[in-house]
Amino acid sequence: MPLKNTLYHLNDTLFELIDKLNDEGLTGADLEREIKRAGAINQTTANLVSIAGLALKATLEMSNIEADGVKTPRMLEAPKAALTVEAKNK
Repeated sequence: MPLKNTLYHLNDTLFELIDKLNDEGLTGADLEREIKRAGAINQTTANLVSIAGLALKATLEMSNIEADGVKTPRMLEAPKAALTVEAKNK
């Protein structure tokens, strides 16, 4: 299953994982392997969702700061190259 870099694709991946775990034909070592894989994916997902939440909070705060005429600290700005890649992906 190819990994995509959006929360939308992450959601699809999680539902595919649930479908796989619900497969009644999955038993023994195959089931154990899928359970371990699901645990690893779950931990990674929790980290990604946490990071996305932090990014959202930072974006909202930066929006408030800029609305008040305060310049965003340089360390919080994305590199120009990252902004160019993001714009091309839209």
